Amino acid sequence: MTQAVEKSIPIIAETLEALRNHMIFTQYHLLHNEMQKDVIHDWMQHFRPILNKYDTIKKKLKAKVAEKKELNAQKDRNSILNPFQHIK
Repeated sequence: MTQAVEKSIPIIAETLEALRNHMIFTQYHLLHNEMQKDVIHDWMQHFRPILNKYDTIKKKLKAKVAEKKELNAQKDRNSILNPFQHIK
């Protein structure tokens, strides 16, 4: 019984040491991920107003393009004999 315990203690110690190394590695990765999350959050705070402005401009541009298509369609429907409507 004593010999079995003596042989198993080094194996248990090696296993615990390997587990400790994995825990340290995992803790490092979690800390690194947390720092990356903070950095990404800071970047998003910086770029969110720019993205909002871009979305607003994109919507306005889309509305203007639709309006231009509609006006061109109206122009095509108008008689060529009425130049004032074409100019307008």
